[in-house]
Amino acid sequence: PRSSDLTRLAGKDTPRLKLEKGPLEARFGLPGQPVDRTLEQESLPICITTWDEDGVRIEQTTFVTQIEGLNSEGPPPPADATAVCLVRFMLKNISDSAKPVAFPLTLGGGESFDKLRVDDDGLLWSRSNCVRGQVVADTNFTVSDGKLKWSWTLDPGQTRQLVVKLPYIVLTEKSEREALAKLDFESEH
Repeated sequence: PRSSDLTRLAGKDTPRLKLEKGPLEARFGLPGQPVDRTLEQESLPICITTWDEDGVRIEQTTFVTQIEGLNSEGPPPPADATAVCLVRFMLKNISDSAKPVAFPLTLGGGESFDKLRVDDDGLLWSRSNCVRGQVVADTNFTVSDGKLKWSWTLDPGQTRQLVVKLPYIVLTEKSEREALAKLDFESEH
């Protein structure tokens, strides 16, 4: 169950916490020890982690924003704004030969994601018929038992990108799904 502090000090999204048994967990099947981890510009709350695995460099850039996006000219977001974790993976072949790459994403946590559906817009639908996130990639993927998997063959120097958007709460409203779909990694970064 979610922390009692989240329900005791109620915000606009507090009732939605009851729609899931526990927090969402996302596992990306990354290699063991990263070769580098840093904060962007050594101070921003944007984490960049890099792995090198068999001639393929994987760079993960992660930060949190609000579902409507941030307005640098406007006031700070309210404390109970719907938070979305944005994660971009850049996969680059740094070797001299073509490399097959398989990249998995497994969702878990309190809810079972064995009935996970992905629509044509990349929205991730849970068994409770709520949106749990979105994936944006330049290639197709497979879905099986709550696991998504992308596969590529990268030529030397070739790069592929994958963006995952994970809201803190389940999305139940059409306007929220539309806002999530409009949320752009590059614009927010």
